Order: sequence, then C-alpha cells, then structure tokens
Amino acid sequence: MKQGEAAGSTATAYTEQVLIWGREELNRADTKASILLAGSVAVIAAVIAGVVAGGWSPTKLTEWREPLWWAGTATAGVAVLLFASAIYPRPAAAARLVAAGSHPEHGQLLPAA
Repeated sequence: MKQGEAAGSTATAYTEQVLIWGREELNRADTKASILLAGSVAVIAAVIAGVVAGGWSPTKLTEWREPLWWAGTATAGVAVLLFASAIYPRPAAAARLVAAGSHPEHGQLLPAA
C-alpha cells in the first residue's frame, strides 16, 4: 500500500505541475493574441485615417495593385476576427470545465462536493 500511495502522490504532483504549466501557457497565448489584436486594429485605423484624410482611394491603384490591395484588406479583416475570437471568453467551455470538476479561471481541481 505504501508504494501505491507514493506513486499516487507522485502522479498528483506531476498533474499539478502540468496544470500550472498549461495555465501559464494559456495566459501567454491570450496576452499575445491581445497584443496582436491591438496592433492590428491600430494599423488598420491609421490606414483608414490616411485614406479619409488624404483623399486617396484604392481605385486609383494600377490594374494589378488594386486586387492585391483588396486581398490584403480581406486577409487583415480575417486576421482581426481570428485574434478577437482567440481572446473572446467561451462561457460554454467554462461550464463544461466546472461540470468536470475544475475551475475555469484557475485550472485547479475543485474538491468533491
């Protein structure tokens, strides 16, 4: 029994370390997505301000540059949506975690009720 208990406590300690590591990685990923979203929105706002203030239009581009402009604009829009979806809270996923016995914000196992 003693050997089984030691193995159980080792597994528990390892599991706790993995949960801590996962929580730290998730926080870093959220921070990166937030920074990328803020930077993307700032660049897009600067371009829009330049277009509005300067009287410039993408239709003034040459024949091959205008489609490239619109492709880049569409790609930037998709990127902003993906960054926003990466940091958007998911209440349904949090509810599943609580139902499974872990706390969604801390990643810690809750005591059995």
